[in-house]
Amino acid sequence: MLCTIPLTLFSQSSNDSLSPEKKRLISKVEIFAGPNLSFNHGNKFIENYNDENVTNKRLMKVDYLFGIGAVHPISKRIDINVRFQYEQKGTKNKLSTPALPDGRIVSLDNYSYRYLTLLATPQITIGRKMNFVLSVGGYYSKIKKVNGTTKISDTSGNVNSEGSFEGRYFYDLADDGIRQGLAWMPYLNSIENNDFGLVTSIGYKIPFKKKHSVLIQLQDNLGLKNTNKNNPYGLKERNHSLSLIISYTYHLPPKSLSL
Repeated sequence: MLCTIPLTLFSQSSNDSLSPEKKRLISKVEIFAGPNLSFNHGNKFIENYNDENVTNKRLMKVDYLFGIGAVHPISKRIDINVRFQYEQKGTKNKLSTPALPDGRIVSLDNYSYRYLTLLATPQITIGRKMNFVLSVGGYYSKIKKVNGTTKISDTSGNVNSEGSFEGRYFYDLADDGIRQGLAWMPYLNSIENNDFGLVTSIGYKIPFKKKHSVLIQLQDNLGLKNTNKNNPYGLKERNHSLSLIISYTYHLPPKSLSL
């Protein structure tokens, strides 16, 4: 009696023979830097302001930031970008007020706030070639230093005082606009220890050499906290900056699963 035993042969395609891959916890690492513009708001001494007695003009303040970052993949088009950065922002303005018996006093003030900042922003890549990157998230900052410069002169062009310092001055005005008070807060006494807010950005990614890319971003950081502390005149101030960021990104190779 002849028994036949059927044999089933399994063949592997060339793709199946490759080691399977899994996502890394971190798929990309980056370094970045760029300039930013400050648009702090909250009171008439830092915003554009004009009445019959007092004029304040916001001047362009160009600062900077730099840092490192990492990307955690969620899907093909969605990532979470975490960045740690050092940044400088603040205020720069020209204040003109009346003086007795006649004339005006003009102050040029420039304040720089230096922060260590942690940002977390979910980001989505769009477009057929996946070149455009949109992100919305938040930031938390820790103040490290506050320093400023001031120059006070009169309408005759005489400089009454000029100098640089660590800390801030605050003005108080009477109803007629004449300066009736001046408060000095040294070092970090005038500013809250931390700040937090919203981050939104749009960017364009330029890949090269397979594992490398450059990302050019326009990013807006909008502070939600009043950063003034121990202010005798009750003035509010919130951070707001617009940054142009250029980052170099290295794409880590996928991890292989052990069989």
